Amino acid sequence: VVFEATASAAVIINEGVNSADVFVETTSFDTIGNAFYSRNDHCSLAGWRRLLVITSEFHLARTKAIFDWVYGAAGAEPSG
Repeated sequence: VVFEATASAAVIINEGVNSADVFVETTSFDTIGNAFYSRNDHCSLAGWRRLLVITSEFHLARTKAIFDWVYGAAGAEPSG
């Protein structure tokens, strides 16, 4: 199984993005899960307040709405 996130990460790393700056979420099966797990497994733990999500133009409005909803939920503030 090759996760879409893993394949996309390989592309941007091959284009020159430092691999230490790339974090991949492979736990979820849909966009809501992407938002939830990226919040819980990466952003909240690291105290990040900014996030770059890579998606397609077709999926952009839906992705933004879901991430805004998940990150706006109670407890979304980073701890620390």
